[in-house]
Amino acid sequence: MKLSTAARQVLDFRSRPQARGAPVSAANSNSTEPVPSGGPISGRRAGLFHRLPTLRSVNAGLLEKLREEADHGGLFLLAPLLVGAGVAAWFLSPAPPSGTEIAIATCLALPVALLLGHWQRLAARILLAAVLVFTGAGLAAIQTARLETVILEHPVTTHITARVTSREAAGPGRWRYGIRILNTRQPKLTREPTFVMLTARTEEGLPIGSVISGPVHLSPPSGPAMPGLTDFAFPAYFAGQGANGYFLGAPRAVAGPFPRSDIGLMDRIAETFSSWRSAIGDRIRARIGGDEGALAAALITNEQRAISAATVENLRRSGLAHIIAISGMNMVLAAGVFFVGLRSLLSLSVGFSQALSLKKVAAMGAALATAAYYLVSGFALSAERAFIMMLVALAAVLIGRSGISLRTLALSALIVLVKNPESLLSPSFQLSFSGTLGLVAAFEAWARRGALPRPRSRHPVIVGARALAGGTVGIVATALIGGLSTALFSVAHFQRMPLFGFAANMMVAPLIDFLVMPMALLAMLLMPAGLDYMPLQVMGAGLRAVMGIGAMVAGWESERQMLPLPAWCFIVATAGFLLLCLLKTRLRLLGLPLLAVAGLGYATTSPPRLPDILIAEDGEVAGIVAGGQIALTTKGGSSFVTDQWQRALGLEKGAAPVGVKPAEGGRADAARDRYRPLTDEEEIAERAFMAEVLDALRDGTFACKAGAWCLGSRNGTRIAVLRNGIYAGLACDMADVVVSRTGKGFPTCRSGALLVSRDTLQRTGSLALYLTRDPQRPEIVASFQDLDRPWMIHRAHDWRTGEFRTDLPAPIADLIAPQEKPASGDTVPQTLLPSDSGE
Repeated sequence: MKLSTAARQVLDFRSRPQARGAPVSAANSNSTEPVPSGGPISGRRAGLFHRLPTLRSVNAGLLEKLREEADHGGLFLLAPLLVGAGVAAWFLSPAPPSGTEIAIATCLALPVALLLGHWQRLAARILLAAVLVFTGAGLAAIQTARLETVILEHPVTTHITARVTSREAAGPGRWRYGIRILNTRQPKLTREPTFVMLTARTEEGLPIGSVISGPVHLSPPSGPAMPGLTDFAFPAYFAGQGANGYFLGAPRAVAGPFPRSDIGLMDRIAETFSSWRSAIGDRIRARIGGDEGALAAALITNEQRAISAATVENLRRSGLAHIIAISGMNMVLAAGVFFVGLRSLLSLSVGFSQALSLKKVAAMGAALATAAYYLVSGFALSAERAFIMMLVALAAVLIGRSGISLRTLALSALIVLVKNPESLLSPSFQLSFSGTLGLVAAFEAWARRGALPRPRSRHPVIVGARALAGGTVGIVATALIGGLSTALFSVAHFQRMPLFGFAANMMVAPLIDFLVMPMALLAMLLMPAGLDYMPLQVMGAGLRAVMGIGAMVAGWESERQMLPLPAWCFIVATAGFLLLCLLKTRLRLLGLPLLAVAGLGYATTSPPRLPDILIAEDGEVAGIVAGGQIALTTKGGSSFVTDQWQRALGLEKGAAPVGVKPAEGGRADAARDRYRPLTDEEEIAERAFMAEVLDALRDGTFACKAGAWCLGSRNGTRIAVLRNGIYAGLACDMADVVVSRTGKGFPTCRSGALLVSRDTLQRTGSLALYLTRDPQRPEIVASFQDLDRPWMIHRAHDWRTGEFRTDLPAPIADLIAPQEKPASGDTVPQTLLPSDSGE
């Protein structure tokens, strides 16, 4: 029977399954199943249950979003993250795998991943991710093994003959030289470092390439000022720097056994660029003068040591310290000004405009200008990283791609990690890439919204107001996004947050963008013709305004001490930040709960227990922590070590050590007569005098006898810090903890007191002591426990025997705690907690 069209449609409708979410009723349901006893389900309630996602639909939606991310290039964006994970794992692991083991693992995983690519794509991608992690670990292992930098094991005074490879003004009458040591004598060092940095007091700088000679005091790179802080031997090892120090008097030029013609081509090129850099820096400082001249030279040549300490501190406290170092901002501004200027100039010629792509020509010119900027910047790691990022962006413009994209940033990160994998752990790398990542991600998100509608009115006032408003919004957004993107890493590395850094950067940004950097570029272009005076004066005026803003904001109490960031909070927050910035679909919103969890965990973190006693790695300085203050064995001015103690723990400087006069009948001048042993009469007088001083001491303070000792007390534990080794026996009898900066003939005190000698500190680094009920058995946290990494092994070298020894005296080894520090006792003062800052 032939059915009508309407009948066929009715039958077809009834044969189709019930649509999800459609109400069930007796009128439209053909089901023969009984209705539940609760009565028929209402259409509203059924629709609610049908709208709830099932596990299968969630999985399907997740897979769809992941495929969409892959189509957007998300897999390539993961490459630097996976390589960086391998780099970090190798450097931070206490027992990293060897290069051979990494190579075997890579060779096994890569073919399997390629074979599985056609059948098991998920498994293949997991294996490829593992290969990238192995690659990062391999890069770290290769870089470490390739350098073999010799680091000096202990401070020494010797006589050197060396070649000057670089120089930098370090203040009035002071110069800092990069020195390649040719030989040493008086004494002859058994492990000579190849490259060192030395300071000399001379009015005129020695020419680069000259051979000089003179007595010097050399010291190894500083270890952590306290456990958990930065080990400066790590970057020094990868920079090839084996020691630093100063000349004892003015060095003199000698007829060199190492003429320029005998050095390699790359060394000659490097010396040539160093000479140009030094000459440019000298000219800029002479033309502008003052701190603004030193700051201008730092922006162009990266010579920062001529800037006064007060200016550096103001910039740091106001959140403007990033403008000192040559970073991505400087490179972007220099390349951008050159790009716009060259393109505008070429557009004046109709022939050029018709024959060439002005955009690509301008990009090539900007790349050359960026390369010249990098060559006169001293090849610093921050400048190298910024140069690579800028070069990749300009290369993208040349091939018709967007220069500002996450892919170009990912490629830049990969190049930096391949060339300098160790830079991943540096604060500058993390701050630079996090700030850039936040800005690029925001730019791409804004670009996806489409262009804003053009105003109907063409009136110049309206057009100008629109341009001004757009520029203001751009400056505010850039400062806000950059500040938020780097806040996590600032807290993680420095435990400090500039509260008004956003305001300072907003005020400074127009000056840097539209005045300082354009004038710097113009001055460099006119400098060969000697016409750079006026641009440099305008640049100096802009920098005076920048310094004034920095000093003003620094006076607002603009810096807040923060609690140390727990490792898990840092990892979770970093993951959330990366998800927000790298993903383009709604999956990026998964970063918000991760950031919330990390923020909640950080807000509820209990302040860590503060150590009771801190001991510097050279034994020169010790501190007693009590009541939110630290009492030191030194008086007056600031110290590189003690400043780090105060900043890391949020402490104020406590009472200065009380000076005591020599005991009657004791050693009158311990500083001059430091090697003659005490007579019996002197020993009796000194013993009685030390007992008297200890009895009179207030808790948490020191009393010092010049050139002899400092005595302190904390909760009944008596501390002796020796300046002269002849008092070691007396100190062992009188104190519970004895710190001696001199090598002693006995490793322990017979009285049972804890003896911390110079040899012990060389192996352990700085120490943090947590007192227990037994005053002679505090819990010790050491900066180093294993010395098997190349940048640490110098600490185990004994120059007397030429052997490497890692063993410690039994009392010290027994008391060193591998576990976390105790959670009770004195804590960070509540006035310094983040909750008080409104953060």
